[in-house]
Amino acid sequence: MKEQNSYGGNKNGKQHMYSGGGITLAQLAFERITGTTLCEAFQKEVAEPLGLKHTGFFQPLDEELVSNAAFGFRLAQKEDPAHGYHYYPEHAAAGLWTTPTELVKIGLELSRSYRKGGLLKKKTARRMMTPVMDDYGLCLDVWESEARKDSVAGHDGENWGFLTSWVFSRKKDICVAVMYNNVTEAADEAMNGIACEIYRNAK
Repeated sequence: MKEQNSYGGNKNGKQHMYSGGGITLAQLAFERITGTTLCEAFQKEVAEPLGLKHTGFFQPLDEELVSNAAFGFRLAQKEDPAHGYHYYPEHAAAGLWTTPTELVKIGLELSRSYRKGGLLKKKTARRMMTPVMDDYGLCLDVWESEARKDSVAGHDGENWGFLTSWVFSRKKDICVAVMYNNVTEAADEAMNGIACEIYRNAK
C-alpha cells in the first residue's frame, strides 16, 4: 500500500487516478463483509426495484440473454467465438450487461435520488454526485453543461467489442444512453458526439 500511495509522487487528497483495480477490491470487500455476491445484491437492490430484466453482472450470460445480446466487434480479442464477447471476472469494474433503455432507467432514478431521494437516499446520492477532484465523484463524472446550463453526471464505457456513452441531468428527468458494438477511435468520437447532440436537444 505504501508503494501505491507514493505512485507518481501522489499525495493523499492532491491527485486522483481512475482505478478499475480499486473498484475490484471494493467489490471483494463488499462480498466478504456481506456474504452476498455483487450479482445477487444488484438483482435485489437495483434490478428488481427498477424493473430491469436485461441488466446485471452476468458472467457468463445465460443462454436466454445471449439470444438477445449484441455481438461485440473486436474480433482478434474475443473470448467466446460463438457469441463475440469477453468474460470479465472483475464484475464491478467491467462486468455489467445492460441495454440503452434500462441504462436510461438507472440514470433517471439516480437523478431523482439526487433531487429528492428515491432508490438512494438524497444524502447518499448527493455525496455520490458531488465532484471531489477533477470533476469526478464516486464512479461518475460530474460537470456543468454550459450548452444547457445544466448539472450533469455520467460515465463512458469501453469493454472489448463495446462502447457506451451515458449522461443524465442532476436537475431534471433527462438521460441519454448510446451503445455501439465496435471499438475504434472514430466510433468513440462519433458516438459521444451523437449522445451530446441528443442530450442538447432533449426536452
